Amino acid sequence: MKNYCFFILAFFFLSFKGIAQICNPSGNLIIYSNYDGGILTINVDQNIPNLKVGICTYEPIQVTFTGPFVGNITQVIYAGFNSSQNNNNCGLGNFPTTIAGVSAAITTINPPMNPPLVGYTPAHGNGSGPWGGIMVGVAGLCDTLTNAGGGNTPDEVVYYFLNATGGSLLFHQTQYNCWINQTVNVSTGGNCCILPPNANPCSNPVTPTFTPIAPICSGGNFTLPTTSNNGITGIWSPAINTNATTTYTFTPSAGQCASPTTMTVNVNPSTTPTFTAWGPYCQNDILIQVMLPTTSNEGITGTWNPGMVSTAVSGNIVHTFTPDPGQCANSTTMTVVVNAVASPQFNPIQAICAGELISLPSTAINGVSGTWSPAVNNNTTTTYTFTPNAGQCATTSNLTVQVNPAPLVSVLPSNPIIALGGSVQLSANGANTYSWSNASTLSCSACPAPMANPLAQTTYIVTGTNANGCLDTASVTVFVDGQCNEVFIPTRFSPNETGPTANNEFRVFGNCIQSMKIAVYDRWGERVFESINQQEVWDGTFRGKPLNSGAYGYTFQATLFNGTQINTSGSIEIVR
Repeated sequence: MKNYCFFILAFFFLSFKGIAQICNPSGNLIIYSNYDGGILTINVDQNIPNLKVGICTYEPIQVTFTGPFVGNITQVIYAGFNSSQNNNNCGLGNFPTTIAGVSAAITTINPPMNPPLVGYTPAHGNGSGPWGGIMVGVAGLCDTLTNAGGGNTPDEVVYYFLNATGGSLLFHQTQYNCWINQTVNVSTGGNCCILPPNANPCSNPVTPTFTPIAPICSGGNFTLPTTSNNGITGIWSPAINTNATTTYTFTPSAGQCASPTTMTVNVNPSTTPTFTAWGPYCQNDILIQVMLPTTSNEGITGTWNPGMVSTAVSGNIVHTFTPDPGQCANSTTMTVVVNAVASPQFNPIQAICAGELISLPSTAINGVSGTWSPAVNNNTTTTYTFTPNAGQCATTSNLTVQVNPAPLVSVLPSNPIIALGGSVQLSANGANTYSWSNASTLSCSACPAPMANPLAQTTYIVTGTNANGCLDTASVTVFVDGQCNEVFIPTRFSPNETGPTANNEFRVFGNCIQSMKIAVYDRWGERVFESINQQEVWDGTFRGKPLNSGAYGYTFQATLFNGTQINTSGSIEIVR
């Protein structure tokens, strides 16, 4: 049987040898066929121009084209059944025939359940039945005389695709079972009726030539020509990169029998020039107009715009440096700051009185810091000069602090002595207005000469104010010569017009009472008289009417000038 197949293979190799042409401009045909369909990847790993592909199966098939030369494919034809057939016997599931990896515009999948006619009857007599009239797939044998499983013979398949594509046959790859996720290389060739193709099917391919592209600076521009110096067209990959040295591959367009070539474009890195910073400056500084250096710290030469640094005008001036051509250097900028000269601003300091504290701020309202001269003097009006600290672009400034004189207050007599219960006139001078302390024992609190009648030694402080509102104080101590006598509360009185006048009013007696409170009650506990003033007397009436004769109770509390506390009670009698 093996010898028989060898004979058939040899026969068909000789039969098709006459039509097999390599690099036929009309197209170069390769055929893949089987019975059970399946999933197949065809790797186009050879540069065969104008490549045409025929596929014939009985069960549906999924075909994917890959490889570096997949772009050479110009036509794909599927002839056989489609999705209505059940190919799950291979365990791949049910699916329609699909072609992927190439443009749908060059792909033909014949209508389902309507495979195309073979179009001829072989001379050896095979194919006279229904299986020989349409393209339905092959059994994987190279026997052209035996119908295997109702499919087509190899000569029927080859004949159909030669006529459908107009190409020249390179090889026919056939088998019986499924392609189960298999990948076949075009360079492997076929196994039926023709030998595998030459390792380089295009004889004497042309190598495209290009004029080298000169090195560029990073970020520069260049183009890659799509037609070589010797007329070969094609495309370049990868995409142009202007930031790094890259080797590009030129792939010739299909049908030119030309080999790929490469070109390396060198990209030199670009340097950003650096310069020693200028400024900041103060407006109208000593530097009025000076040229910027035309060579960077790295030795890059170029020009500035503007080229001069000037302090005649304040602001942030941007200078742009443009490198000279051919240095692979970037443009850069330098900002020169020229600050306007500020005048320190201060809030006015209110006039003070001589001797008061003066505080001069060390920082102006507009942020300028500095020092003052001369030293602060709070006894006389002075103009102070503020000198800004270095580096602030600020001028000196003056501030005058008005110092008003204070009054010189004195009081007479000096430390007088009075008898207990007596008084003395005090006299202040040296100011416009006066205010006295311990005013309760003075005849007035805001006059220059009040009468003082203390019952104990008392110090009076007088504050004098002049027309400028400045103050001064003076003090005087009044000594009281005498002793406190006892407090006396009468036990009876006769409030009538005919009685002795010395005993017709009720009052509390004593020369040392500082404060007191007395309250009188009738027999039912109703308060009929109350007083906190020792000078107040009671005439024995209540609510404007005379009270009846009789006994009345009282309570009494008092504080004496010597600090003694009195808290007592008793009774008084009204006699009418």
